[in-house]
Amino acid sequence: MDGMAWLGWILALVFGALSLVLLARRSATGSPSAPAVSPPPPPTVSRPRTDVSDGATEDAALRGTLGYLRRTVLPELQELRSFLPEDPGAAEDLLERALDALEDLTFYADPPPEEGMEMESLATVVQEAVRQYTIETRVPVRVHPPTTEIHVPLRREALKDAVFLLLANAGQYSEGRPIDVFLEDEPSGGYRIRILDAGPGFSDEALDRALEPFWSTDPRGLGLGLPQARRRVSEMKGRLSLRNQEAGGAEVILDFPERAEGPAA
Repeated sequence: MDGMAWLGWILALVFGALSLVLLARRSATGSPSAPAVSPPPPPTVSRPRTDVSDGATEDAALRGTLGYLRRTVLPELQELRSFLPEDPGAAEDLLERALDALEDLTFYADPPPEEGMEMESLATVVQEAVRQYTIETRVPVRVHPPTTEIHVPLRREALKDAVFLLLANAGQYSEGRPIDVFLEDEPSGGYRIRILDAGPGFSDEALDRALEPFWSTDPRGLGLGLPQARRRVSEMKGRLSLRNQEAGGAEVILDFPERAEGPAA
């Protein structure tokens, strides 16, 4: 069997496995409906979409299926890469896209690191995520810190993951224009992170469905970035919501409740 035939077989196996994931999710929930939507804000902004925890059954189905892909399909695709000619053209492009997709999937399948809540500088943690994103993508990001430094209990890696994933989503639609990140103190004692891009904004359908796993406006997109970011935020008792800016562009808001006085387990 030649390299392209092997590639076709392996890709068919990947898509079949993903179909099983979706089927398992429908079986676990009874329907593919979206998470609940919170009450709409004032008419000047689009209605927000808020976080809902994923079910344990859904997570188990996803981890099991993606664990299988990591153990079998991903190594075979990586081995297949070594058999391609030096100038394979379209075949190499197809293989690289398949590998990128599988590597992203296995990243989302990994459980979050176990870490407690520790007092941290919010600006420092967000800047670390921004720095990693700009190094990898070269998309400019402007961070707007508060007038006074915010020290809050948080999970460093969870927040960095969430910010990075949200920047990656914004970067797809910003067309190289700067992304703005605002860090804000809340009168309630909590804090807020707002991520704004200069793209076309969310469609009505995206506002309703963007937090559904595997839903994406990009035919080649995985549709897991926003759900995974929401999950990381939920780990810190925060809430993720989506809306459109009045002047155009999308806005993702991370709201965290009233802060504790010190580190929490």
